[in-house]
Amino acid sequence: MRSTALALAAVGLLLAGCGGGSAPASSEPPNGEASKTGAQVFKDAEKAVRRASSVHVSQTSHGTTDAEIVPGKGGTASYTEGGGARFQVVDTGDAYYILGNNAYWNSRAESKLRGRWLKCPPGSYMSRVGAPGFILYAAFGGEYGGTLRNAGETTYNGQRVVEIRGTDSEDVGAGEIKLYVAATGTPYPLAFVTKYGTLAFSDFNAPVRLTAPRDALSDQSLCETVSYEPH
Repeated sequence: MRSTALALAAVGLLLAGCGGGSAPASSEPPNGEASKTGAQVFKDAEKAVRRASSVHVSQTSHGTTDAEIVPGKGGTASYTEGGGARFQVVDTGDAYYILGNNAYWNSRAESKLRGRWLKCPPGSYMSRVGAPGFILYAAFGGEYGGTLRNAGETTYNGQRVVEIRGTDSEDVGAGEIKLYVAATGTPYPLAFVTKYGTLAFSDFNAPVRLTAPRDALSDQSLCETVSYEPH
């Protein structure tokens, strides 16, 4: 459960439209990534996104996801799945909150959680469902071995980028994975592209408030045992 394909398919990430954000403009000077090895560009991109104060991550594949991640602290996310299931999460760092619609919760939890946020402690079973921080872990945690290669400079959505290609040995079925990294300014990752879809990064360092929902239900037994219907 570490591959980019997992971030795209199993996590089911999202976004309806990605913002322009603070992605590097083409007027900024080249950052030297075009002349580096694929593995080094990959590392630089991971380091850059983890050092950002926040990042917007989106995908439209196997459902949708719209996430605002504060690396190392938490984040917020909204997900849609098959069958009309939807849920939202807020991770404040010291507590994890999840709100699902009736199509999301299974019958065991539905009566208690209909229209209410569930508050869970870090490390509980439910705190791992749709966790915003897992998105970065999954995206950059693949086993690429020596397959990463620098395919040269190109453009992506009008921006100068370095294209990195590779194959994740943990999910060879995903085929070739492409990572587009800004070729100017800070080497932020702009998108992972696989046959599953596109995982897009934008709005680096934008203000993000992690506010705990009011009147959340705190029930340890639900946090450890509740599951949702698979879709």
